[in-house]
Amino acid sequence: MKPTNNAVGIENRVTDYISRNRINAIATLGCIFCNNPDTNFRDQLSIKEYKITGICQKCQDNLFLYK
Repeated sequence: MKPTNNAVGIENRVTDYISRNRINAIATLGCIFCNNPDTNFRDQLSIKEYKITGICQKCQDNLFLYK
């Protein structure tokens, strides 16, 4: 899966804050939060979110309080 292009400053901030590189996480189909390889997304919007943030479906659900 190919990540979206973010500004270098944003990319560096995310890496510093989370301590994981979003681009590397997406390249290995991992999650920047839990690091699990999970590519079972609910819908196209969730896939788009993953490409932008590197956050898997389970962590998206927890972060955005989806029930």
